[in-house]
Amino acid sequence: LQFLLGMIQKSPDLYLDELQEVLATAAGVEVSRSTITLSDTLILFYKITCVAAEHLAEKCLNYLARIGKYEAEQLVFVDESSVDCRTTYRGRAWSFQGTKAQCKAFFV
Repeated sequence: LQFLLGMIQKSPDLYLDELQEVLATAAGVEVSRSTITLSDTLILFYKITCVAAEHLAEKCLNYLARIGKYEAEQLVFVDESSVDCRTTYRGRAWSFQGTKAQCKAFFV
């Protein structure tokens, strides 16, 4: 079980057949997919919420501190165009019950 939990922490978007293959090759344990159940451990397969990999809380706080000295009428924002290439990311990942399944994604 600890091996599976470690694999899920490393790669939370693995499917059951991939976990089965990792168990067979790395740990030498042959099990069926139905044997690999994680609901007893409160780890469930959730829809992924992608978070920008470039997001840093410290940078956000610095930005807010810098613009905080200006009045709202003095600020101008320009929307940057981007392409969403999330089609290369999987839609679901394992996560503890009550927490969001997240992946870091690069938005170009």
